[in-house]
Amino acid sequence: MSSIMRVRTVISYGAGGPGFSTCYFLPATLGGSAADATNCAAAVRAFWAALAARLNNSGAAATSGQCDVINDITGALVGAFTGATPAIVPFTGAGSALPPATQILVRLNTATVINNRRIEGRTFAGPVDSNSSTNGLPVVAVGTAAAAAGAALLAVAGGALPLVWHRPGPNGPGTGVVLANATGAPYFAVLRSRRD
Repeated sequence: MSSIMRVRTVISYGAGGPGFSTCYFLPATLGGSAADATNCAAAVRAFWAALAARLNNSGAAATSGQCDVINDITGALVGAFTGATPAIVPFTGAGSALPPATQILVRLNTATVINNRRIEGRTFAGPVDSNSSTNGLPVVAVGTAAAAAGAALLAVAGGALPLVWHRPGPNGPGTGVVLANATGAPYFAVLRSRRD
């Protein structure tokens, strides 16, 4: 069993909001600490800052300094630590907002295969700024921003590691898988479940 830390971000915007995003980390300290919570929350804030110019200025990302600690095998909540709450990230895209269901899909890539499938995570980012779209597809700068967002997670201070959490289910226990990098999908995605 590993205790992993869960960092949550609330995305504020107009109709259809707010949004919600979750990131996971293997803490540097066994079982986690307040310092780990501070460092992990700061990395998540940097993730959203890297995407800010691609998102419409009606929105903002508020990352919590409180990090839950969960058992990665069972998903059970086993504790929590409160670190410093990062400053809110205002989105800065100056074009009009695309429909809230239209989201940038940031692919969180790993090198791990479980049950014959490569483990990959996803983060959906919106509201998308119209300047980030051409002919219904993301502009090149969206992919650049997605890669920079992944690099921000990988640069977490203090030795914590960003994870993709393979949840427990009928095919086996859960496990945290270390993130390798992030890329932007060459299309926009529609978020259909708040669990993602």
